[in-house]
Amino acid sequence: DFNLTYSDTDIANIVENTIRVYRYNGTSAQWILVPTSTVDTANNVVRSGNITSFSLFAPFGSVAFNQCGEITGTGIITQNITSAGTCFNVTGPAEVTCEQGVEIHGDTTGSAFQINNTRDVLIRDCLTILS
Repeated sequence: DFNLTYSDTDIANIVENTIRVYRYNGTSAQWILVPTSTVDTANNVVRSGNITSFSLFAPFGSVAFNQCGEITGTGIITQNITSAGTCFNVTGPAEVTCEQGVEIHGDTTGSAFQINNTRDVLIRDCLTILS
């Protein structure tokens, strides 16, 4: 087992319950999830489970997009957001998920998500409300 402890400040913009250990695959140049990996959010420990080979290992988690701004990459919106005008500008490939029940409130001067000159954008489970 590979265990790593962390402090809450170490993961300030990370959704804690998404942290897992990944193994680097040099052949494909990708990070691959270690399927036995778990996180203990009460004790701030991420565990790999049984590892049977040498490799590069690292913990990763999803970024929290909890305030309006630019989005590129993968992340989760975990709390309600209220904004005047456009809230999120998506400027690169992105995958954004809203946790269940999360709402993005705005006025009619913009949009919740503005997608600019990019492809490969997936936005799921986000409820947008205009007032």
